[in-house]
Amino acid sequence: GIVYFLTDGELYKLGRSTTKAFSKRLTNLKTGNAKDIEVLALAEVYDAVRTEAMLKRTFQANRVNREWYRFDERGVAIVLDLFTHL
Repeated sequence: GIVYFLTDGELYKLGRSTTKAFSKRLTNLKTGNAKDIEVLALAEVYDAVRTEAMLKRTFQANRVNREWYRFDERGVAIVLDLFTHL
């Protein structure tokens, strides 16, 4: 599966999808959001469920609601760096 890191320019989303369904998931997110959605990072991983859970636990303090998070520039850099090691 895939884990992803997206932004609407203000908030950030950590999530997961199957490889085949990702483009549909992204389209749905763009349709349901008044702001443009930008993909910042994608990682194909063996166990997307566990990887997503780890990411959400790690950044729990930044959670605004469900899958949306608030990060400063340093936080974004940390998440992007982490994605290079998945």
